[in-house]
Amino acid sequence: MSHVVREAKEELKTAIISALREAISAGKLIEAELPGIVLEVPADTVHGDISCNIAMAGARAFRAAPQAIAKIIVDGISLETTYFERCEVAGPGFINFFYKRDFYSDVLLDALKLEKDYGRSDFGGGKK
Repeated sequence: MSHVVREAKEELKTAIISALREAISAGKLIEAELPGIVLEVPADTVHGDISCNIAMAGARAFRAAPQAIAKIIVDGISLETTYFERCEVAGPGFINFFYKRDFYSDVLLDALKLEKDYGRSDFGGGKK
């Protein structure tokens, strides 16, 4: 995996956590333990480049409807310093994120820089 992909996901997690903390500070969400953030690539690109179900995962903790939580996150998130240009609430509370063009050019530049090592991974640590 390109370090750009890893970096984009970490930036997004940080932005989501920041939006949640700000919502709690502003009284839009109750004080609760933040749920784990799971980012997935949707099967259909119409659902964005990355999808997150944190609003559904946090519904019980925040004692709010997933769609309401997702809207609070989307309204409060700052994507300025990330590889993402926009996000939207979908379905029962998913948040779909869409990459900026810079993301794609940076992945290509990374692939060119890594040459034959692009795509190699130490995933699994040699275990079968």
